[in-house]
Amino acid sequence: MISFLDPLVSYSVVDFRNKALSIIKDIIDREKIPIIVGGTNYYIESLLWKVLVDTKEGKVCSAIDEAVVTQTSSAGRKEELEKLDFQVLYTRLVEVDPEMAEKLHPHDKRKVARSLQIYEETGIPHSKLLRQQWEEEGGGPLGGALRFPQSCIFWLHADLPVLDERLDRRVDDMLAAGLLEELNSFHNQYNQQKITKNSQDYQHGIFQSIGFKEFHEYLISKSSSSDTKEKLLTEGIAALKQVTKRYVRKQNKWVRNRFLKRPGANVPPVYGLDVTVVSQWEETVLQPALQIVESFLKEKDIGATRPGSGTVSTPPTSTTNSIRDLKAGDRMNPFIPIVLVISFSLSGSDSAGLKGKSLIFLTKTDKDYVKLNAADFSSLTAFTVCFRAASEESSRDYSLLSYATGANNNDLLIWQKKTGQLTLYLKSPVVDISLPKIDGLLRHVCVTWESQTGVVTAWVNGRRSLQKVGGKGLTVKGSGVFILGQEQDKPGGCFDINQSFVGEITDVNMWDHVLKSTDIELLSQGCFSTGGNIIDWSTIGFTSGGNVKIEDNNDCKF
Repeated sequence: MISFLDPLVSYSVVDFRNKALSIIKDIIDREKIPIIVGGTNYYIESLLWKVLVDTKEGKVCSAIDEAVVTQTSSAGRKEELEKLDFQVLYTRLVEVDPEMAEKLHPHDKRKVARSLQIYEETGIPHSKLLRQQWEEEGGGPLGGALRFPQSCIFWLHADLPVLDERLDRRVDDMLAAGLLEELNSFHNQYNQQKITKNSQDYQHGIFQSIGFKEFHEYLISKSSSSDTKEKLLTEGIAALKQVTKRYVRKQNKWVRNRFLKRPGANVPPVYGLDVTVVSQWEETVLQPALQIVESFLKEKDIGATRPGSGTVSTPPTSTTNSIRDLKAGDRMNPFIPIVLVISFSLSGSDSAGLKGKSLIFLTKTDKDYVKLNAADFSSLTAFTVCFRAASEESSRDYSLLSYATGANNNDLLIWQKKTGQLTLYLKSPVVDISLPKIDGLLRHVCVTWESQTGVVTAWVNGRRSLQKVGGKGLTVKGSGVFILGQEQDKPGGCFDINQSFVGEITDVNMWDHVLKSTDIELLSQGCFSTGGNIIDWSTIGFTSGGNVKIEDNNDCKF
């Protein structure tokens, strides 16, 4: 499916799904293994799950909020609706589908118009169609059942700083390979006339693609000044690099939310393959992937079916939506006829979910660490951080939780002093709190902070410390890196062996607000059922480095 479509032909996710499914069926009929390489996760999701709402007229609209995906025959009507005043659109939706209207913002014309279009084409409210889909066997809040119950996902991921550098280099390579010539040719052939008629639309079709609209000002400039043209070109290149990185982060979030955290049992196993170090491609990517595929082939049973919803004879990770760290000797139990390879190099986790697990840092080293893939946030003006920890280290200071951003390596740091004091850093030290020193007995510790008042409070095993004031008016910036086991001197690295943690840590949770004292008491007893909305130990994606041991922890009731 390469170079088979005219650029001006509307081609939706539905068209892609229908074409791809027919090809997949043909491959399976020939007893071969389809390998889907992508790409755009939404399109891949449309193949794996029944997430599209079919209408009576054979047209299809998306059940997913992020995209507008209508057949060519109904695209015109969709665009007509979007041209109406948002209040008119929303009022219509309230009349025909109040349940869906309650879920959508009145100003979100794309989604409101989509729901109206579905109603016009089917006579059935969008909300009712979605509910019917969810109630089907194997369905759930994100859509219908898994189309291919025997499938698996290889997720190629890389550390974010490395990936950002590669993305910048890729843009530079594209320019060197003739990107500008291609842009000018495409603009003259397909876009110039639309601009002349003032009918240019960068919201639909190929014109919304990354890599074209970012150069709009450069392409339409009639300036004879080389400096002006150079300035517009430089701005276009910078915009392309920026939007590419933004898209990668969006895809990363999609994988976590739509694949890893997808509710229900109808989710394929996801295997993380770390492509951060390209020179280690064979041992970290190629050999583990081949080993999994070989295991599937050796154990293939064409007549086999799943013994029940969400149950299959694979390691536990395959039914808990987690990414598994692949090592030599690992084997998978059933044969998987559909292997899905998501080959975009995103930063992400090689494992996910630590419920009932402890991290054991065995020795003083600058190699052992765990990076937590926390939920995205723009900034924090309050937080609660809780964890259980034990350490017999008494001769030096060390880090318990390190959060670094590009602006500050200690944007948030919880630091244990050898004197027994716990220090909170918010870019710099803001308070020292005298607490019973962490020792060989596992204890529950919480730290809360609120910017408006600057009040900082620590809790040990449910008992509150003296309140102190520090960091008043400050914020914790987003887009940083959370590390356990080390203190960061740059985001994600530059560890100091003398600041490393040696001991056991578990039940790390973080909220973007100050918890009530009663909630913290429940946490200390191990009977608080909900994890943090920034860090949730039960579901957190993580990457481990060095020789960190992950062991069962049966000390707490979950």
